[in-house]
Amino acid sequence: MFLFGISNKKNNTIESIPTTISSKLSIAIENRSKTLGTGDLRIAVKVPINEEINEWIALNLVDFFSEISLLWGLVIDGSDENDILNIEIGNGFPSGVEYRWSIDKTKVPIRCNGPTYIEYTLNWIEKELNNSELFPKTSEKSFPKTYITQVKQLYTKLYRVFAIIYSHHFNTLERMGAVAHLNTCFKHFMFFSFEFELLKNEEMECINEIITELRLKFNEPLKKDESPK
Repeated sequence: MFLFGISNKKNNTIESIPTTISSKLSIAIENRSKTLGTGDLRIAVKVPINEEINEWIALNLVDFFSEISLLWGLVIDGSDENDILNIEIGNGFPSGVEYRWSIDKTKVPIRCNGPTYIEYTLNWIEKELNNSELFPKTSEKSFPKTYITQVKQLYTKLYRVFAIIYSHHFNTLERMGAVAHLNTCFKHFMFFSFEFELLKNEEMECINEIITELRLKFNEPLKKDESPK
């Protein structure tokens, strides 16, 4: 468990990437990394030619999980411990929202505060990334029929972590000089989510001003020299 101490947490407890990533996809990942630094994110999020969409979504999920874990670790490092631990149950969420933790519809959702919800989320996603039934480790085994539905749930939970950070921990990251990194990570995450329709519109309403701006940028026409090859 993270237990409010994940500043050095990477995906080092995630077993070898549980997808059938080919050598061609590895090359595509390397090229994507270059694009993230110099080009248009709308191109970077597209599935590489001749590669499989489920693999691409899984790979990026691992990347986003790693980035958000590091960002949350920075929040913990830059916050007074009491400020995190003493947030009242039901608080610490975007305005007008209270997330309750549940991944099992047969159980009553747990009320908690924002930081605890993030801890539940990161622990659960880490567990799911090691789930070989959801993310096959060999090419002999196919992704399950419910793959997209389950993956959308994972992306939704990650989105909520971003929303909590923007709503209640932005100033902490600003003091630490990490806002530019937060914004880049979130822009990448949202462009990817727009591209593959991973989030429900009503889910994004809690930080609507940010989402509206990003959606406008995502929908801008590509320049001729930026169009996918």
